[in-house]
Amino acid sequence: MNISSFVKELAKILPKNLLSMQTDDRRAVASRVIFSGDWEKQEQTTLLSNDPVVIDGLYEKKSLRLCGHFGRKRETTEILNFISALLFESKQMIFGPLDFKAKVTVWWKKVEDFFQETDMADLSAINVKAVFYSEDPTRPRFGLTQKEHRFEAQLSRLPLGMKKLVVTAQGDYAPILQKKAEGSVTISLSPADTERLLKASGGMSRRLLEAALKPQKKRVCRFNSESGMMEEGWIEEITLLISASRLPYYEGVLRRKLPVNSQVGNKRSSIARITRIFWRTSTALSAMKELIGQLDCLETTTVFDRPIITLAGAKAFLDQLMAAIEETCISGRMFYGVANRQLRLFALKQAEEQFGKDVVTKREDMEERQYVEFLEELGFIKGVQAEEGSLDFNFKEKNLFLFLLQSYRANPEKLVARYRELYVNKPPKTLIWGEAVLDASKLKRLQLPSQAKVSGLSLRKIPGTGESEELIVQNELPFKENDFSFWARIPIESEGTPLLELQNYACEALGITVANATGA
Repeated sequence: MNISSFVKELAKILPKNLLSMQTDDRRAVASRVIFSGDWEKQEQTTLLSNDPVVIDGLYEKKSLRLCGHFGRKRETTEILNFISALLFESKQMIFGPLDFKAKVTVWWKKVEDFFQETDMADLSAINVKAVFYSEDPTRPRFGLTQKEHRFEAQLSRLPLGMKKLVVTAQGDYAPILQKKAEGSVTISLSPADTERLLKASGGMSRRLLEAALKPQKKRVCRFNSESGMMEEGWIEEITLLISASRLPYYEGVLRRKLPVNSQVGNKRSSIARITRIFWRTSTALSAMKELIGQLDCLETTTVFDRPIITLAGAKAFLDQLMAAIEETCISGRMFYGVANRQLRLFALKQAEEQFGKDVVTKREDMEERQYVEFLEELGFIKGVQAEEGSLDFNFKEKNLFLFLLQSYRANPEKLVARYRELYVNKPPKTLIWGEAVLDASKLKRLQLPSQAKVSGLSLRKIPGTGESEELIVQNELPFKENDFSFWARIPIESEGTPLLELQNYACEALGITVANATGA
């Protein structure tokens, strides 16, 4: 049975109030949809599950929501070819004006391919991201020991055919921004430097500056090193947009050259970003290509693709980590205190690197006895510190950490060599991708750059135009080429919904089928 037939069947059998269905009824409906074997069986979030879900929720009418994900199980070429075919099918459809919003994502596999482009075509924006992380060889690899080096640029459309180029950088990429301080510069100011600028101004210029330098609240997400968790909060930031030609004046008032840092809201003043406006596409593209060309000439002292510590250094770090695991993870004290959660995460990471991903993932799926037997098959000598059936909810992890300690004591050279082997800095990677956001009624006329590959397609019903309906297929860019996600929301009671045929086509191509009512 295909999706179209299943939706018609659901329209007949579902109760008027979908929320009144029993949990078993919902599961019975969901189990009818079968994903092919190469789909990941992991849950994404509470709103995005690999299992099909029938929902009423916030939407006026009932809909069937299907979503799935697979990672590194299909070749990138196969994924991109499918999305290109789906875009072709979409262009054959007729959408009413302002009914659906379309978003098409493209990317360039090689920087050289992008350099061959001469036009943005119908792209709304072109994005560039280059990033790498450098470890501190004097500190253990686990924790916030990495320094981030990042470069980002976006070239977007403005009214009247103008183009806007926004560039940010940090770490070893900062000099590129300092050399190209053209157009407008956004500087982030500390409270003390704000006062210095105001004191140096007078009259009308002071009043204008006071209005421009009012602190603005901004929501941020940061990693708490003590809890090992991401936390949201608010910060106050003071920014000032000036002409690049005026930057030397402000640096003169502050009596120092401003460093580059894209993280607005820091306690010290810095250059946050540079913005340039262009009237011609060719000029804007040339400016972006010039910036990208400088990425290959990056000057850095970071060593890539080889271990950056000695075996003695690796052993010292592992000795320290194992002692902390034995003292806190095994005793159980860490699980009841926020301060040591990070150590638990590092211990799990070390176990995964030594024994494989299964030792971490299977602890969630297996019963306690099964999991211990699984570890014993890998060589674990049972030495449990908690009785099965007790209130110790860390039973499985304690056994895993005991196994890690046993392995280290039995053959420290092996684990030290593995630790050193993974203590490397990965080289910089540059990704270039573009986006076209448009009314789906204009999809037929969409023109894409000649050297780009289609990597994502999104079709969504514009709010206020009827039933919620959407189809999203997306290669998980920017840095996971083989990861792919699929999302479809299909109204159940509506006849002839525009996307149904396209959704059916996508499901068949991706191996998503529906079993009949008897389970055949």
